[in-house]
Amino acid sequence: MVSIILLQLGLLVATLDTTSAQIGVCYGMLGDNLLSKSNVIALYNQNNIRKMRIYVELLESFYA
Repeated sequence: MVSIILLQLGLLVATLDTTSAQIGVCYGMLGDNLLSKSNVIALYNQNNIRKMRIYVELLESFYA
């Protein structure tokens, strides 16, 4: 019984480590003097940013 609890605790600790440090950037589309969508994607790639949160579903954002 104790070994099962220790195993579950070990699995919990192992999964917490892999999900704790995810970095991303939110991409808003409302404002003045915004970059074009393709320039934003190039900027993300240049800075090695792999996660982006998009609040509006526009197909041109996915193809930029």
